[in-house]
Formats: sequence, C-alpha cells, structure tokens
Amino acid sequence: MNVFQESCCSILGVLLVFLLQGSCVDSDAEVVHKAVGDSLELTADYPKDDLEVQWKYNGINFADYQNNNFKTVKPELFHERLKMNEGNISITVADLKLQDSGSFSIVAEGKSVQYKTKFIELRVHDLIRDAKIEYNVSWLQSQNICMFHLRCLASGDQNPSYSWTGHQIQTQGSHLNISLRPAESATLTCTADNTVSVSLSSKLLDMNVFQESCCSILGVLLVFLVQGSCVDSDAEVLHKAVGDSLELTADYPKDDLEVQWKYNGNIFAEYQKKYFKTVEPELFHGRLKMNEGNISITVADLKLQDSGSFSIVAEGKSTQYKTKFIELRVHDLIREVKIEYNVSWLQSQNICTFHLWCLESGDQNPSYSWTGHQIQTQGSHLNISLRPAENTTLNCTADNTVSIKYTTETVVCTETSKTPSMSSGFPQKYLLIAVGVGIVAVVIFGGALAVCCRRRNNKGQGESEAGITVYEDVNTDATAKKRSESVTNGMSIYETVNDIKPSQGLPQTLYDKISYQRHPAVSPSTSSPYQDVL
Repeated sequence: MNVFQESCCSILGVLLVFLLQGSCVDSDAEVVHKAVGDSLELTADYPKDDLEVQWKYNGINFADYQNNNFKTVKPELFHERLKMNEGNISITVADLKLQDSGSFSIVAEGKSVQYKTKFIELRVHDLIRDAKIEYNVSWLQSQNICMFHLRCLASGDQNPSYSWTGHQIQTQGSHLNISLRPAESATLTCTADNTVSVSLSSKLLDMNVFQESCCSILGVLLVFLVQGSCVDSDAEVLHKAVGDSLELTADYPKDDLEVQWKYNGNIFAEYQKKYFKTVEPELFHGRLKMNEGNISITVADLKLQDSGSFSIVAEGKSTQYKTKFIELRVHDLIREVKIEYNVSWLQSQNICTFHLWCLESGDQNPSYSWTGHQIQTQGSHLNISLRPAENTTLNCTADNTVSIKYTTETVVCTETSKTPSMSSGFPQKYLLIAVGVGIVAVVIFGGALAVCCRRRNNKGQGESEAGITVYEDVNTDATAKKRSESVTNGMSIYETVNDIKPSQGLPQTLYDKISYQRHPAVSPSTSSPYQDVL
C-alpha cells in the first residue's frame, strides 16, 4: 500500500505526480514498425482547450506542450531530428535509426481532465536490399533422384522472416530440401520480409543443373572444389554475444585434408598441404586465428554484423566429406531490466488497475516473460487488477539466448486513491528530495530575515537612548570664540557656519542637529550632567 499511498494520499502529491509522471491508463501499446530513415509522427489528438502534453521515450520526458507552445526538454535525445507541428499538436521524430526502437508515450491533460495515455512500441528495421538463393545438390543412385538443399540469404536486416513457394510447396524458414526425379524441374521462390520491406528471388531447378557438373569425373571434382559437397543437411544455429568467439573446426581425418571456410558463400580462409591461407583478409580484419592442432579457424571479437551463414567444405584424397553449415546469430548482452507501471483507481468496479511494462537496455529484440500473481505470460506489457488491500509481486525476465536478466516489483492497491496516478521509483525519489530542499531553504531564509530585523531594532533603540550628543558645549565659564579666531591656520570650511550670529535658543554647534532632547542651558543655578566628566 505504501507504493500507491505516497503519491495519491494528498492532493499536492497527486498534482505533482500528474505533472512529473503523466497519466494513469490501462492500455495496450500500439506496435509500429518503421524502416531506417523513416519518420515517426506522435500526434496528441485530444481537445485543444487548455491542453498540456508530455512526450516520453522509454519513460524519459523529451518534449512538452504548454500554453500553446512547444518546449524541447531533452534536445540531446533526438539531436536535431525533432519537428513540432502546432496545427495538429504533434512531434515528429525524423531520420529514424535502429537504436530508436523503444517505448513512446503521449501523456495529456486538459482543464481538470486527465486524458488516456497513448503507448507506442517502435521497432526500427533495416531495409532488405537483396535476397538470393544458394543450394547444394546430390544424386542418389539408389533412389534415382536428385536432392537439393537450398538456403535463402538476405542482405540488410539481420533477422527477416523467410518463406518458400513453388513446386507445391508453401513453407517458412531460410532452408528448404526437395527432391526431383530425372526430367523433372521446379521453380522455387524465396521471400524475405521484415514488415517494412520485402525482397524475393527465384531459382529454376532441373536435372541439367546436376548433369552439367556430375556426368563426368572432372565435373564431380569441380563441384567438390567450388560448390562443396552435395549433402542434405540442416544448418546448425549458433547464438553468440558481442565480443565472443566462434570456432569453426574441420574435424575430419587429417590425411591429405583440404578445407575451405566460407561466409555467406564467400571463401575467406583455406587449409591446404598443412598450411593455412587467408583469402579475404578484409572480411574479418585482424580477428582470425588459425589453429593447426585441430585444424580450426576462430573468428574473435564477434560483432552484430557478423551474423550470417558459415560453411566448412572439406575433402580428402579422393573423398568428399559432408559439408557443415552454421547459422550464426550475434546478440548484444542484456545489461539491465526494470519495470515501470501506471495505476488507476476504478471507483465503479472498486479495483485498482495496473498497466506494467518491462524495459531493458542492451539487445534490441529480447523476449519478455512475466511470472507471479498466478500469471505466466509472454510480452513486454502486462495488465492486472487488484482489489483494495491486495498486493502482489511480479517478475519480468528478459532473455535473448546469450544473456538473461530479471527484476521484480511489488504493487499494492488502496481504496483511498480516487485519482489516477503514475508510480515509479525514479521521479518520486527526486520529488521528495526537491520538497525537502525547498523546506530547508524557506527555514534558512526566514531565520536570516529575523536576525536582520532584530539587529535593525537594536540599533534604533541605542540612538534614542543616547540623549545629548557628545559634541554639545557645556563649559559656561569660557569665553566663546568665533570659529575663525580659534583656527590657527586662518580660513576654515566652518567659517561660513559659525560666524553667523546664532539666534537665541538655537543649537550652539552644528552637531546638535542629531539631538532630539536638549538640556536647558547651563547657568549658575543649573548643573550639567557632564560636570563630573569635565
């Protein structure tokens, strides 16, 4: 209950949370797929009267709209790529990049009205630039058929979906195996798709493909050297993390062994006559390591762009060994996982509704799973409802086969909360710090003001109690002289003041002007309070 009460139990808390955090909604996010270089328009299509809007990215506020004006809060987040449109009150993120994939939200409120928050899950993809079909073929004499092992390769996006059509086939996946009898032919089409782009390639297969290279011993040898072996083999899929190493071992008999290592159909290393040779050094520049002990090539310090198809083609003395195919998938490590949520009190149903979402940093496309509260489901978003005084602990796990991270969050419902509020540890902590600093500043300012006023009052009292100035002439026996006669140097600035004949009863010295109460003139019948001093 403490999680919800801290922000909802007071009117001030509710208002501050609205301003800092945004509205509380129970809404599924809209998933939007965009290509690199595209634009994303985030429109606040709400009534425009007294409208205030916040645009957020992964929970961070990056733009505001208040008093009919836009304001960029985090200019470094989408540096020089934000465009504001007052006509429809929208923010456009231009020139999208792969790293822009994430969660966007539009938080809006009018005059005493909190509107439903919009959530957008953005997925940015590279365009698929080219799709091609590669294949191996073998003649099976015992069955009198030709076996084709095909694979579809696409450049651009790293993880497209593949589909095959043709020859009464309609299937998914990057690999396909088919068999043809003599004189048969088939045209197969591979389609690579990633929701923002599609590329396809077709290939005609018939017995001529095999006959051209396999009807003579010389043809067989050429196929062995150029194409690799004719095999029916599924590729081994390997998942690696950025910075890991991939070891490609040619574990065949070593006698007269010759090996080729290929990447996406291109030879990048060879082993002949017990020596290694780098064919394309720029392909994995400075990252290839050769090991003669087990005849292996190691690709070190893997990068995301190293994802692709590897193959190991080997032959011995008059022997063609089975080719190995490896599909490599390189992933970023998941570094951190956190749970954020919105919560609202539904008076009509007497329940609290929580909309939670799981966020991670690192890999762009992990898989999410939730457990807890009798829940076991997939996806980055989760909606649950609790009755007053109920609480539950939820666990979100992010996984990408090479790393896994999880976090937990306890949510509690209280019926005292009748106004929507958003709960999240990050803003509330700084809100409390700001309130504390404000209180301390007020106390310090008030104390300084009180000390200043007290000193001024003490000074005024001292002046009023002083009475007669110390400059008053009280010696009645002395003969008064003019100021000009008493000055040995002749002229003085005081001549114009003191040579004027004083009027009866006026002060006898210029400094008497600051005395508020004058004692009567000193005479033989009166005494001066200064006689004892003089």
